Amino acid sequence: CVTLTISSPSGRIYSRVPGRREAIGQQAPEFAIENGGSHEGTQHFSMTRKVNNYPLLLTVTKEKSTVLKPWRNSALSFVFLGFGICAAFLFMTYRTALFQKQQMQIKEELSRQAMTDPLTELLNRRRVLELARLEIKKSVRNNMPLSIILLDLDHFKNINDQFGHQQGDDVLEGTAGVLRDYSRESDILSRFGGEEFLLLLPDTDLQGAMVVAQKIRDGLKKKVYSHPKGDFHVTASIGVSQWTPKEKDINDALQRADTALYSVKTSGRDNVRWMPSNLGELDAADTIIWLPPKSGLN
Repeated sequence: CVTLTISSPSGRIYSRVPGRREAIGQQAPEFAIENGGSHEGTQHFSMTRKVNNYPLLLTVTKEKSTVLKPWRNSALSFVFLGFGICAAFLFMTYRTALFQKQQMQIKEELSRQAMTDPLTELLNRRRVLELARLEIKKSVRNNMPLSIILLDLDHFKNINDQFGHQQGDDVLEGTAGVLRDYSRESDILSRFGGEEFLLLLPDTDLQGAMVVAQKIRDGLKKKVYSHPKGDFHVTASIGVSQWTPKEKDINDALQRADTALYSVKTSGRDNVRWMPSNLGELDAADTIIWLPPKSGLN
């Protein structure tokens, strides 16, 4: 509601629209409603202005709610707009963080897949050779031994032919489980290719590696695989060698382990043998040192 009042400078009311007739001629109470006063229990805002060259005052009075309504609507709009912007910002921040997390997980998964064998979840050939270079540096720095075990499953092709490739995969997974059971957390296990596995044993000399290899051999023989055609066991031929500080990389030690493994294959399989780094310096008669009978442990 808007009220227009015409009065004298002293406050005598000449006219009020809308208004009551009894107000005409009355003395206004010093415009108490001006700049925010009370009129009949309602808060008002008033503005008074002198009429040029006339002894008259014009006063416009509006209810406070009427004056503040547009401002309140605008303020409320800004509040909702602020909440909307904050909500959008928080949502975008959440989505960005979620996207970055997903990208990181994808990156980690791709990296894991590039380094591991998908069937056994052991390291693959490329990754174990990369780690071998790092382990050699650690061995040189700490003056500690480093040994390797090279293992090849016996008659694996017959398993695939007789029981099927799915059973062959089960054997590979079972072999990986045996390797984990008889290895330390610091040992590095890998599927080197096909049915061949390579283990890096940091801080382990040749004698210690032979003990681990024999435990793995026994563990493989004890593991039973079930099949409708009948239960069966799997054995392995194992070659062991120790890296020497005069060697720049793992290749020479790997070749010695492979030679020892081959000697097991040709002499009946299911055994563990090792090959010394100075084999070329030994006489033929001395090779018995590292080529014991099948039942022996060298």
